[in-house]
Amino acid sequence: MATTLFSGSPFEYRHVIDMENADLIQSFNMTGKLAFSGIFQEWEFVDRNVIGLIPGRDKKLKNQFVLIAAHYDHLGIGPAVKGIPFTTVSQTMLLGVSATLEIARIIASAPQQPKRSILLVFTTGEEKGLLGATYYIDHPRVPLHKTYAAVNIDGIAMFDTFKNFVGIGAEYSTMENLLQELAKGFSLEYSPVPAIFANSNALGRSDQIAFAREEYQQLPLSRE
Repeated sequence: MATTLFSGSPFEYRHVIDMENADLIQSFNMTGKLAFSGIFQEWEFVDRNVIGLIPGRDKKLKNQFVLIAAHYDHLGIGPAVKGIPFTTVSQTMLLGVSATLEIARIIASAPQQPKRSILLVFTTGEEKGLLGATYYIDHPRVPLHKTYAAVNIDGIAMFDTFKNFVGIGAEYSTMENLLQELAKGFSLEYSPVPAIFANSNALGRSDQIAFAREEYQQLPLSRE
């Protein structure tokens, strides 16, 4: 079926496999078309955000917060296929939650805690329309005007080593300056979003847009 799908395209399926094995994969337009027909079931239920707090060490600055978020929900688990459970849990969701937990572990076990407090927010309902992040904005654990930065982690680099990284949405605040300094400290390059993804509205595709939207509306997050 894959061979049929690639028929008439610049590359055949076997060519794509060869490119992948040679680490020379490239994008191209395909002429094949797919159609899908299916039956979906949905369940309505109440879920919760999970929140943790690492207090800051400075008497004054501990009342200012850096929020680190990741969503732990996905689309669910479907019926078994040939006896094998079918799950739609995504790699980006698992990586985001794992990275956030690791960040929390490192900060909490560091010899010296940060001056500001770290608020860890694991949101639910991201896949259904940023429901958990929106709920947090409406019912914040700490006053929003005391949140000095909000960082959402929705996946991380899946390679052992890399030379550069991007910060989606960082250009809209002074956070971009911090990322540039961080890049220099680790001999990395801070890069803009690649052109191939520039029009994909990456900023609006996960929980970060809920925090950004609030920043530019009624209760702006501080830019200090």
